[in-house]
Amino acid sequence: GFDILIDDTLRPWLIEINASPAMHVENELDERVKRSLITDTIRLVDPTPFDRHSLQDILKRRLHEQQPQRPNQISIRQMNADLHRILRGHIPRAVGQPPPHIGNFEVIAPSELLDRIPLPPGGRKG
Repeated sequence: GFDILIDDTLRPWLIEINASPAMHVENELDERVKRSLITDTIRLVDPTPFDRHSLQDILKRRLHEQQPQRPNQISIRQMNADLHRILRGHIPRAVGQPPPHIGNFEVIAPSELLDRIPLPPGGRKG
């Protein structure tokens, strides 16, 4: 993770980069901070539940099937049926759709604050 401090002039300062941040708990403060961080992160990511046995069965079947070079209506229908079975009918969140729970995280982009941060020379907004 990146630790960045934004000063009172909205200038960002890189404090440190943790390639592999420690998530083990050593004391009471670690317990409070890290357990909350882990819980919030999992809720934010919102991993889609799936049926592992169905996935294995479908992958085994598909390995032995002759797959058409280009998808056709039958293969698309079968793929949709397979996905429905693997995901137990659950429809994952669409790309770009905000998660339902962000915990103690704060959305910083897009935001009015982000729009006020000056860009470096030659920089541009995405």
